[in-house]
Amino acid sequence: MKLAALAAFAATLLAMASVAQVPDWTQVTTANVPVARSSHAMAYDSARGRVVMFGGYGGGNDTWEYDGVNWTYVATANSPSGRSNHVMAFDSARGKVVMTGGNDTAPGYLNDTWEYDGVNWTPVTTANSPSPRVWHAIAFDNARGKVVMFGGYDGSYLNDTWEYDGVDWIQTTTANSPSVRHSHEMVFDSARGSVVIFGGNGSNRLNDTWEYDGVNWAQVTTANSPAGRFWHAMAFDSARGEVVMFGGNGTGSAYLNDTWEYDGVNWTQATTASSPSGRMSHQMVYDSARGWPVMFGGNDSAAVSLSDTWLYGDVAVSSANSYGTGCGAPALSFLPTANPVIGTIAGALISNAPTPFAGVTLGATDTFIGGYPLLPLSLWAWGMPGCWMLHSNDVFGLSVTSVTASTLQFDAAIPFASVLLSQHFYIQAYCFAPGANAAQIVTSNGIDWLIGNQ
Repeated sequence: MKLAALAAFAATLLAMASVAQVPDWTQVTTANVPVARSSHAMAYDSARGRVVMFGGYGGGNDTWEYDGVNWTYVATANSPSGRSNHVMAFDSARGKVVMTGGNDTAPGYLNDTWEYDGVNWTPVTTANSPSPRVWHAIAFDNARGKVVMFGGYDGSYLNDTWEYDGVDWIQTTTANSPSVRHSHEMVFDSARGSVVIFGGNGSNRLNDTWEYDGVNWAQVTTANSPAGRFWHAMAFDSARGEVVMFGGNGTGSAYLNDTWEYDGVNWTQATTASSPSGRMSHQMVYDSARGWPVMFGGNDSAAVSLSDTWLYGDVAVSSANSYGTGCGAPALSFLPTANPVIGTIAGALISNAPTPFAGVTLGATDTFIGGYPLLPLSLWAWGMPGCWMLHSNDVFGLSVTSVTASTLQFDAAIPFASVLLSQHFYIQAYCFAPGANAAQIVTSNGIDWLIGNQ
């Protein structure tokens, strides 16, 4: 299909979709599992579609990547020293993971800056640098192309704001500022162009919300607010336009396992069927290629380090299954070549085509026409004996491209939209076939698409 046709097809799927699922937590099992750890750092490399994790208590100076299926250890020629309580963010403008600070095994507070390009770590020498610190927070402002860092602890509680442009660290002076704190969380809300901070540890556990627009900090008063906490985890879910927060250390040193969402106006506690155990010092980032926040590790209430991987959102496995039969001699065949995963191109191959003049129909149901359960419907009355209509023809005439004299390829862009997850759509091919029957058209078997994000 041409680009314009792909865009039209994507718009059609969205128009036909029903209400999205309620997000939930799903624990995933991977062939490789990083060693249990806490106070590590993670960032999402959107250029390569990988979650990157470095260090932490239990991790030392190891680098791991998660591709949505498995964790893989990455051996690099150079590596930062082993550390914990450091921070990382992915600079999408330059394609680099940026890491700074933390404490090493001495222990000692660090203020070195490192960059990771997916192959190796490289130290960066800057003219200016924040003081050595731990428990600070960082986010990449992709609207302005700068890494933003706030607060932490260097022997004293801090509330300084720094920006890194890939060359140097510059401290910014703002008219307003959050109070001194450490162990807070910070993300960039790309929908509204604001850095968002929640909580942390000041003189007590904080539950305030702040936003930074690149010029000034402003406190946001919300009707609802999570309880005060620190050592929690946050990520911005760009598909749903929500900041997602999980867990942390709450009042009375409780290990929390609550999930909250912030839409720029208010915080709302999410009710989920499943949930990770209460924890703190875990990490969470948003995997934009697959459309879900990914969380790993932390400490549980028994002070045991964890090595579990969790996904939050509408997690759904895609499938493409043939059903019914085609007609013609030999019968027109329609077989899947790529599953319908959101944000990708799904496909199917037409075989035994008598001519290259063919198309594809799309339907939302394989049972009903006009509200009546008439499918599958014999096409005998329309001059096509032995042929069947296998789904509602909501869209007719989707184009195909020739591969060989008798094979044709159908490709369709599945939009990156969570509303499509776990939705069924049905496709069927038809082809001009002179002499095959009175209508001179043959039809294929159908394909049942179940749209997912993996």
